[in-house]
Amino acid sequence: MPYLTDVKGFTNESVANDIFPVSIYASLVFYLFAGPVSRRIGLKTFVLVGATCKLWTRILLVWGTSLGAMQFTQVLFAAGTSADAILLAYAYAVARPNASTPNPNPPSARPGGRYRTVTAAITASHLGSYTIAALFGQIAYNAGASYASLFRFSLGSVIAGCVVGCFLPSA
Repeated sequence: MPYLTDVKGFTNESVANDIFPVSIYASLVFYLFAGPVSRRIGLKTFVLVGATCKLWTRILLVWGTSLGAMQFTQVLFAAGTSADAILLAYAYAVARPNASTPNPNPPSARPGGRYRTVTAAITASHLGSYTIAALFGQIAYNAGASYASLFRFSLGSVIAGCVVGCFLPSA
């Protein structure tokens, strides 16, 4: 919120009443349609579209100035976040053993063991990356970095994530 008030010049009331609520309403729509849309376009494609939405969120946060642009960031972020739920379905599709070829050395004797491991790794890396970003961001801010520079660094990180996502295996 300080970025929107201190850098972009919005009031606390505008952020709380005009910008952030857009995310809630957009999330209702995107989460409702995430399953059917991902089934139609494919899990990996849906995850990459979600990552692209988060990328465009950062782009608008860095260069957008209007209330409409900030509201649109909330729509894009909601779309990107809906892909986080589909990421676990993608993990299941990638981690499940191929039924046509028996594996003499299964990764886990318990059913679903590999899926549990993959989803735990995804969740831990997701939460860990947010934690590390918050810690390093706070350290950088305390050392004199501006909010604007932190958001530009965030943009670069999301670009790197989108590039890496392109190399994910197909589900």
